[in-house]
Amino acid sequence: MLWLGGAVCLCLAAAIFFGTLPSREDGHSVPNSAQTPGEDPVVLPPYEPLHSKQEVLALKETEVALARHLLEEYPEHEQALVIMANVFHRQGNAIESVKFRERALEVNPDRADLYTTLAWYALKKGRFAEAVTHYEQALALDPRLADVNSNMADALMKLGRHKEAVETLRNELRLAPKSSFAHYLMGQALLQLEDYEKAADHYREAIKIEPTYASGHYGLATVCSRMSREKEAAKYRERFRQLKAESRRDLQDSKRAFDDFRDVQKNAAITHINVGRMYRDQGNPEKAESLLKRAAGLDPQNVFCFLELASLYQKKGQKVEALQMHKRVRDLQPSSAIPHLMIGILSAHLGHWDDAEEAFRAMVTLAPTKPEGYRELARIHLKRGKDLAQARRLSEKAVSLEASAANYFVLGWACDATGDGAMALPALRQAVALDPGNQTYVRLLHSVQWKR
Repeated sequence: MLWLGGAVCLCLAAAIFFGTLPSREDGHSVPNSAQTPGEDPVVLPPYEPLHSKQEVLALKETEVALARHLLEEYPEHEQALVIMANVFHRQGNAIESVKFRERALEVNPDRADLYTTLAWYALKKGRFAEAVTHYEQALALDPRLADVNSNMADALMKLGRHKEAVETLRNELRLAPKSSFAHYLMGQALLQLEDYEKAADHYREAIKIEPTYASGHYGLATVCSRMSREKEAAKYRERFRQLKAESRRDLQDSKRAFDDFRDVQKNAAITHINVGRMYRDQGNPEKAESLLKRAAGLDPQNVFCFLELASLYQKKGQKVEALQMHKRVRDLQPSSAIPHLMIGILSAHLGHWDDAEEAFRAMVTLAPTKPEGYRELARIHLKRGKDLAQARRLSEKAVSLEASAANYFVLGWACDATGDGAMALPALRQAVALDPGNQTYVRLLHSVQWKR
């Protein structure tokens, strides 16, 4: 859920700034700005790792108190209830977590995600019929939910309802034909129904999709043994033993690497981010900013606090601060193209043309099949009045990747800038046809028509 929020934040930011670089987009260039970026204006708290169990307990108490205070301010708000539930979930208090999720459903009974979490709790307690009911409620709200059919089928099999499980898994495989888990469960259900050949087919598909799926190999060993194929069964049993041994070693390494203190800080950062989001949504950006900064201090590797801060600053028109946050995202996710895109757009807004050009070039390198980098790099050249032939090639590439109004507009602008009015006209006409309400497109089209 957190990654979805961040992705939406980035997409929203891109939508706000695409095509809105400063100065006139009428074919006239602008001079290179002499302005240079100053020091980072946003001061973030330093990361201070926890060193004792007392500090861990204190931070957990702070996290609960933060969620409780939010709930006191918004006692009937479903998201405040869900945040409280999530805090208890991460701290291992299942009873309180379930209680607050049920309260949230009383406020909004259309939250499929809450039903799936309640089903998970029911499964953990061995209440399989209850889990099935919750999964059915979730699917009634959203039939395309990932993995829900598989999890419900697992509960159905534990109730001995194997035929129903098979039908449920068919639904899952229609949605996710490459789900190794769904194929494995189908093999399990068909094994119980003594349809051995079909069971073997699904086990094989599971390990074809995921060759290290130990349970898939064990299932194949079992079904081969049932069909008196002992040589084949022995092969899969041996592979199962190898995979289980590797899994145990990985688990031991994971336990050695696990840092409980660090994990507590990461969880507290998530709570601060979610509470900050809610204050932002409720019209309290100052409180949101304070909490998001605190999240950055608790977990400086969490990109979502920086994405949320960037979104907050952009909405307030604080472009320098937003740029600083997107640079933090870039440093954390150097292989992602979107931070470079946002850095380029914001740098151009601030007149930092060299920085914008560098960012858009990086985006072209990282996402060569996406048109935005080519288009925005062409736009920078046109605004600066340099490398006009290159701007045209870049805009042609953008149009070849996506026949959008924005791409046609920049192509028309580039053709006009290189003296090719004959090619500029059809490109600009196409831009206006695709987005007739855009007066910038209309003005440049009229300008080119007048010159001809």
